[in-house]
Amino acid sequence: MKPEQDHMFQYLTEIVKKGFPEPTFMNAISPGECLSVAAYSNSISQESLALLKSEDKTNVGFFFDGPIYPIRNGACYTLTNLMRALGESGSVNPILINCYRGWDDFTEYYDKKFGSVFMTPKDFYEPTDMLTSVVVKSNMEMAQFYDTELLVNIGPRLKNMGVKLILEVQNINHVLLERLGAPQPDIARALEFERVAFRLADYVLCRSDVDMGLALEQGSDPARSAVYRGGIFVNDFEFQLRGTGSKLLFLGHMYYQPNENALRVMAEHILPNLDDSYTLTVIGITPPGVIEKYSSDRILFRGGVDDLSGELLDYDIALAPLLEGSGTRLKVLDYLASGIPVIATSIAVEGLDPNIIQHLFVENDIEQYPMIIQRVGKSTVDDKCAIEARRYTAANYDWPVCIAPFLNTYDTLKGSK
Repeated sequence: MKPEQDHMFQYLTEIVKKGFPEPTFMNAISPGECLSVAAYSNSISQESLALLKSEDKTNVGFFFDGPIYPIRNGACYTLTNLMRALGESGSVNPILINCYRGWDDFTEYYDKKFGSVFMTPKDFYEPTDMLTSVVVKSNMEMAQFYDTELLVNIGPRLKNMGVKLILEVQNINHVLLERLGAPQPDIARALEFERVAFRLADYVLCRSDVDMGLALEQGSDPARSAVYRGGIFVNDFEFQLRGTGSKLLFLGHMYYQPNENALRVMAEHILPNLDDSYTLTVIGITPPGVIEKYSSDRILFRGGVDDLSGELLDYDIALAPLLEGSGTRLKVLDYLASGIPVIATSIAVEGLDPNIIQHLFVENDIEQYPMIIQRVGKSTVDDKCAIEARRYTAANYDWPVCIAPFLNTYDTLKGSK
């Protein structure tokens, strides 16, 4: 597979270059065909598209490129939990439209509260008859996008079919590229796709007020734009009060450059200034080269885990010393839901409710981290603070609370011509 010769997909291109394992299900689908799994189903076929539609619910297609299960990054984490919450709401029929690149085992999609359709990159990125067939047979009323380039490519054809277009903004791509020091042509290209997509979309949903301001600057219509909070399922996390301890945790996949940069900061500027009793564990898929570079008696790599809630209970202090990024960092919410004291930069909490800073330590001077870690690690954490942090997360970021902007958007678009 040569992603650079395929339809452009930044994340896939990046992870392949960093040594992501080769896909194992490459020949499962051919161009011009698709496979589908209906919600709550235990089978996959080419004939079950009609089972995906619902006559009494709003049928919304969620277009996403790349592997999803097992959950590998924050975008997948957000999307699957959103579709789960919408499915549980009883008013929406979520359908994942996936650009299949050979990594996923279809059986991972069985028994989900959303339907799934898999197609090849050619049929996903181009306005082909295959795309038309999927829209018609599933009775898709709305299409929700996470990639501006994809929306620009196929959005016009969908609009001609009467499908409403929604752009969900998890990241402002040109801002992320600027923070990572990307070449100017790449930044300009991302900015141009954003400007076109913001105007083409029937509605724009932004993860934060910061992102909303940037979207409005690029031409998004205030009358058809709204902010939503990316959430977690708080009850999925077992809560545990922490005592003293020296086991540090960083949650994040290392194929994402801002996370790898944060790891470098922890390895070079934080751990060396702590005594040898302190260890750092990284939970998240990690390139072999990164493991080889940083692995030691004090830096441990757990890889991806199936039971994140259980894993979080083993650690004493969570870190989020991020220096780049855009959107919001859900790892901070995972930490708070579990009861771990958190030390983070302002970038790590950017886009979250400003009141979140009452429930964690915010510090941008990396040189101060060792001192704060030692103070937290050698003193019993205030039980009341940890309990309040959990309550705050449940009240503000539990998915059943967070889906209201989506439901309002669907109702608005369903009632418009």
